[in-house]
Amino acid sequence: MITIIVAILVIGILIFVHELGHFLSAKLLGVRVEIFSLGFGPRLIGFTAGETEYRLSLIPLGGYVKLYGEHPETVPLVEDPERAFAFKKPWHKAIIVISGPLANFLLAVLIFWFLFASVGTYIVPAKIGEIIPNSPAEKVGLKPGDEILEVNGKRVKSFQELVFFLRSKKIPESVTLKIKREDQIFEVNLMPEIKEDYNIFGKKTKIPVIGIK
Repeated sequence: MITIIVAILVIGILIFVHELGHFLSAKLLGVRVEIFSLGFGPRLIGFTAGETEYRLSLIPLGGYVKLYGEHPETVPLVEDPERAFAFKKPWHKAIIVISGPLANFLLAVLIFWFLFASVGTYIVPAKIGEIIPNSPAEKVGLKPGDEILEVNGKRVKSFQELVFFLRSKKIPESVTLKIKREDQIFEVNLMPEIKEDYNIFGKKTKIPVIGIK
């Protein structure tokens, strides 16, 4: 039940923002807005403010903004051409039409920005969780719990940075790792193994690995 309510609220917000985009751009360009409706079909409740009727309609599967002089059959009846959609310049009409989807896009950007700003990015420390048997890491004595501080003298702040640094190598070459194990700090030299894997495009590629997770 809660899921249904949340879904209805989310859909309602998306519809409202979409129609609000049409509404605001029409107002800005001087087009009279006759009806602003959330939902289709018969009107349930509503009120009129200024020249616009705001209503909540029976079928909650969308919404619409009715513009003065919007439909061809009403053009002969238009008494105020300056406020009619049909008599606006083509680029004015285009702005009004695309402003609904644009409003939804801007809402999505705003939501993602808010989530990123409030939650932030989770950084996985460059700490070894598992050693692959017979791997270069095992051969030089690395253990789960070891933290990798540097690669070839370059500070490593996260596991993602470590992976990026290793995979940026075009040819096999030895790497020097500075390791922190409890109160000890020491260095090891190892030669990554080259494994075949698939990239995000599904293309087979060769990547250097040292055998840690």
